[in-house]
Amino acid sequence: MQFLTDDPFRSSAHWSEGPWFGFDLETTGADPRVDLPVQIAVVKMDSFGNVEKDVFLVKPGIAVSDGARSVHKITDAQIEAEGIELSDAANRLHSLLSVPIANGLPIVAMNAYFDVTISERIFDIAGVAKLNWKNIIDPLILDRKYEKFRKGSRKLKDLCLYYKVSTGELHQALDDSIATLLLTKQIILKYPEISEFTIENLFEMQQQWHHEWAIDFDKWKQSKGYEGLTKYDFKWPVAL
Repeated sequence: MQFLTDDPFRSSAHWSEGPWFGFDLETTGADPRVDLPVQIAVVKMDSFGNVEKDVFLVKPGIAVSDGARSVHKITDAQIEAEGIELSDAANRLHSLLSVPIANGLPIVAMNAYFDVTISERIFDIAGVAKLNWKNIIDPLILDRKYEKFRKGSRKLKDLCLYYKVSTGELHQALDDSIATLLLTKQIILKYPEISEFTIENLFEMQQQWHHEWAIDFDKWKQSKGYEGLTKYDFKWPVAL
């Protein structure tokens, strides 16, 4: 599908004016260094909120864990009937995301290290070149930075509730992608200074903010007698 390349991009527009892109993976499990996608969604949202989408099931070639299936409800029968091969999915995702990356447009992903790490792994499996994720924006990192002392869960549904974002059926890749886009826009409306960064500077700041959060969280866990973070937990957006 080539919908993402149909209309010209305004090179003079600020990145916050869009269009915006988002992507999400539903997967075989919760470990980004082991698990693989069973569903991928890429969406494009213009400044009026109009959405174009490409959503597809994927044959991961490994078993789907019971825990993951209980979340996304995607069955083996659906995957077998409608899924495309993993290498084809990797090429399709790479093609879709290459467009906004090349044009300096924001790509939004919730808890991006998870989806980006798996994406890089499937690109490697398929023999596809790595992407430069310089345009990625993660609302989880923004919220941790600008609402650092707020208590409570920071899962997608909780952040959407806090920022008053209406959601569809979460834990489906399309609905998660759209909710994450709307959430990120709401965070930036509340904290407009975020848009003062260039997209490249914002990427660098998110790397710094994530590292600072990981250091603090690691110290807290160890102070409570819990196991500390792994070396991968300090990395963003690719945790390999």
